[in-house]
Amino acid sequence: MSYSISAELLIKLVIEVLRDMPRTEVIKVSDNYVRAESTTLIMRFTDDFEIYIDSKKRLLHFRSASRVGRSDFGVNRKRVESFKQKLAAKLKASVE
Repeated sequence: MSYSISAELLIKLVIEVLRDMPRTEVIKVSDNYVRAESTTLIMRFTDDFEIYIDSKKRLLHFRSASRVGRSDFGVNRKRVESFKQKLAAKLKASVE
């Protein structure tokens, strides 16, 4: 995902979105990296959600992955899609 705002503001918006996501806790924040953990609703598994900001290319990279098991029944994909939508809305609002 590309961005056009400062990396500092982007980190702030990423953290806001993650804190608004259910059962998600921000674990680590640095200048260009955010790590969060999400707990699945039914089985209470912990999934990792990571965001990396590439300031040179002005790209945001992210991934969500299960720690255990073979299938997550699409939970991580849905989490990423939800994150992208919410962040896109915040990015749009920040430039208006």
